[in-house]
Amino acid sequence: MDACHSRLNNYSLVRGDRSEQSGKRHGGDVCAYINTHWCTNFVIKHTSCTADVEILCVQCRPFYLAREISCVVFIVIYIPPSGDANRATEAIASVALDIQQTKPEAAIVITGDFNGASLHDALPTYVQYVNFNTRGRSCLDLLYSNIKDAYKTTSLPPIGRSDHTMIYCLPTYIRKLERQKAMIKTIRQWTEDAAEQLGGCFACTDWNIFDVTTTNINEYTKVITDYIKFCEETIIPTKEIKIYPNNRPWVPTTSSMQS
Repeated sequence: MDACHSRLNNYSLVRGDRSEQSGKRHGGDVCAYINTHWCTNFVIKHTSCTADVEILCVQCRPFYLAREISCVVFIVIYIPPSGDANRATEAIASVALDIQQTKPEAAIVITGDFNGASLHDALPTYVQYVNFNTRGRSCLDLLYSNIKDAYKTTSLPPIGRSDHTMIYCLPTYIRKLERQKAMIKTIRQWTEDAAEQLGGCFACTDWNIFDVTTTNINEYTKVITDYIKFCEETIIPTKEIKIYPNNRPWVPTTSSMQS
């Protein structure tokens, strides 16, 4: 995907300039245009340029995202016809896997001119969404993502004098909040007053009676455990909370219903 350096209104241009390592004297580089109405918070995470592949990786934090997705990472690539497809796909996969390791909840999109190469073996869990020809009778431009059922793609006319058709991606991703129902879970409210009442209950307990009425350590342990559990269930109040499918495990649930 050779980059044009034109400025577009309401779009931020992010460039991955071609270096001497590419071995090319002519042509542009890779770039990404980011709609400022969608995102203004972005950072370049990786750029590289070799004779086999040019890579630009941009991490975006748009104004709105589904809660289960932390950020969106675009990896824009160009594999020249003379490049080694295996080395190119290995380099692309290495960048994608590094992002996955540091940002496990990121949505990753890999797109560009693959020139017949494929990430099927290098990234077998990624889904490829382009199923039509993008240049003449060949499908050279592909789009991969680590999100299943993320897009539906169609072709649009080329921009300017380009000989590649544009790929229009219609989002089809359904948030977890809409795919799954919320679960209701009963939890105990460990307030200071409840803890004091439970402590008073244990203080008044004659623990020697359990030693007298049991015959071995296993029985003694079970009786003590059951008694403590009985006291908790009797004294500590409960409440019901809703656990939504897109809740992050480290964020406390605030939506609750008193029982």
